[in-house]
Amino acid sequence: MTERTPDTGDRAEVSGGSFSGITVIGQHNSTTVVPLGTRRAEQLTTLRAEVRSLLDGLRAPGAVKPADLAGVVEAKVHAGELDEELAEEQPDGRAVRKRWTKLEPVIRGLGMAGAVASIGRLVTEVFTG
Repeated sequence: MTERTPDTGDRAEVSGGSFSGITVIGQHNSTTVVPLGTRRAEQLTTLRAEVRSLLDGLRAPGAVKPADLAGVVEAKVHAGELDEELAEEQPDGRAVRKRWTKLEPVIRGLGMAGAVASIGRLVTEVFTG
């Protein structure tokens, strides 16, 4: 959005993601906002893909050792709930963090440290702050 003041010709341009608190007072002042929405969107896309990959791996034939059956069943439930929340156009950050809090110890117990680190980092970066 570009707004021009008719009497002075000054302009204010606002574009990009969401932001607040920008104040410019006086003549010849300017401010530039670098939208962070693009990076967050990319991280959200990566998070969705990683959760989907985890879920697909849990569902794959032969992925379950008999000793891990109960943990895998629980992980499938929690990963499915997280996947459903992330499928929303605008996932609710609190719901995502809550579902991750339930899933994380289960997949950690199954020895999936890589998934824990990767998904945990993305949940924090996208939905905290």
